[in-house]
Amino acid sequence: MSDTYAQLQEIRTYYKFHDLDVDRYWLDGSYQSRDALGPRTAAPPCCRRTPRPGLTAACLFTHGNGAVMSPVTRKSTEGLPFFYLRDIPPVADGGPKIHEPRIYYGEESDSYVIVKGSTPEFDYPKGKDNVLCGL
Repeated sequence: MSDTYAQLQEIRTYYKFHDLDVDRYWLDGSYQSRDALGPRTAAPPCCRRTPRPGLTAACLFTHGNGAVMSPVTRKSTEGLPFFYLRDIPPVADGGPKIHEPRIYYGEESDSYVIVKGSTPEFDYPKGKDNVLCGL
């Protein structure tokens, strides 16, 4: 399932799903049987090659964006996951609505970021353009 999430929902090469958490989640007033949830964290190529990213990468790629959620017991007619949460900006189809999709704390601790500086932060891709935030 991790490979499928990566192929369908990483969106760009600088996003990663480090692992998926499978558990029962409260949706629509009841616990769902088994759902997989994966936060989309930032991992730009420059940060993956070196243990300490350069200052520009540390100021620009500060956060991931949104999460992906799907039931592990349900699939589309093509055999793909049915997504409760998907895409950037996040779209909720039966899953919880995400009002603040930025993920500043991930599961890896081998790099750092600098926030609220004078450099605008990369927020998310929008077609061929990039949306920036922070100023």
